[in-house]
Amino acid sequence: MLKSIYIASIAIILATLLISCTSTTDSSGTTNTGRAPQIGIAIPEAITAAAIEDCTQKAFLTLDDTGSATEMNLTTEEATVTIAGLSPEVHKFSIEFICINQQFPQGIVLANQSISATIAVGENKVTFPYNYSFPDMDADGFSNLIELKANKDPNNSNNRPLQGNSAKINDIVTSSTHSTPLLVFNDVGDGIAIWEVYSGTGRKLLYSLYSFVNNQWSAEALLSAQPSSSSAMTPRVATNGNQFVVVWKQINNDNTLLTINTRIYNAGSWQAVQQIVSYEGSSFEAAKITSNGSGYAVVWRQADNQNVFRLHAKIYDPSVGPSWGGAFTLSDPAALDNVDFDSYHIVSNGSGYGVVWEQRSGADSEAYANIFSAGSWLPGVQPLNELSDDSTSSPVMASNGSGYQAAWFQYDGSSATKVHSRGFD
Repeated sequence: MLKSIYIASIAIILATLLISCTSTTDSSGTTNTGRAPQIGIAIPEAITAAAIEDCTQKAFLTLDDTGSATEMNLTTEEATVTIAGLSPEVHKFSIEFICINQQFPQGIVLANQSISATIAVGENKVTFPYNYSFPDMDADGFSNLIELKANKDPNNSNNRPLQGNSAKINDIVTSSTHSTPLLVFNDVGDGIAIWEVYSGTGRKLLYSLYSFVNNQWSAEALLSAQPSSSSAMTPRVATNGNQFVVVWKQINNDNTLLTINTRIYNAGSWQAVQQIVSYEGSSFEAAKITSNGSGYAVVWRQADNQNVFRLHAKIYDPSVGPSWGGAFTLSDPAALDNVDFDSYHIVSNGSGYGVVWEQRSGADSEAYANIFSAGSWLPGVQPLNELSDDSTSSPVMASNGSGYQAAWFQYDGSSATKVHSRGFD
């Protein structure tokens, strides 16, 4: 059966579970009834955008690890299933998207995910984050989805997709000076290259898009221009598994207004530019960006009116709306300590975000961290070293997909510098 699913204009498809809660009777004999009519599930955009020939795509839901999967009614616009008699309590929902074809008549898994959600009497709405796993049957580094999309055998590690070509994607203005390009790929193998060029008194950002299916880079195109200033635009790029987002700093034509801008590439087109922050006469340093698999987080260094550099952050949560939230000051707002240049780093554990940075006052330095979880940052500043007054510097952070680990240099006062670490749940 030939069935190819193309989604061009729809960014996210919602699979709706229509769930009725059971009636219960309490000790007083009162009957409590309710229903959880909608639980939203974000279908992996990598699947909705993928064209797989000779493939019947299906979705299945398993409740509370019972082993009995219920097939969902999957269309090009939504997937639905009705579950009756569900008790109002915590339940585990596991969803799988599979492809059935001649080679895999029982189906091959394209993506899967599980979450636990509390179902209460009355209205409920729970959204799956974009944290899907994309299985790789033959462990060749290409997921089943990518191999099927490229008409390759996902059960044969020697039959893998082509790994790009040598197409030229650099600027045709040979007199320009180019920055080091940034290269990011999403879950289906499509990619973007971003680089900065400088010629005369101005700068511009250029990009090229890579199509995995066509194994080809697009012609270079202009993302943004800064014609009247030689100040570096310093782009950064990230992906949530499907779309791409670029962040950069920019100065207006009369060199009076500085901004940090973002722009999202989704479903084949660029969305409008959104400003993270703008200020007349202020000084910004390069913003850094990462994704939790659904939205994004940006951190940047900014000078205040006392010429003290502080660290700020903003969150983009698509479940809240298509715009950036309010700014949060990570560094100590009361201290006259500068956040050290390029010492700040941001990572994600797949749902929240972790940030580390270094603040410096004269010869002394202190390393800090903060965690964004369940919609908010930890209150106040969080020094990495809470046990002594030793000077700490050069912090880094990584995540294992659950919590975070930070590491840093620490001077103990006896001419010895040691590496310390600390974990965050």
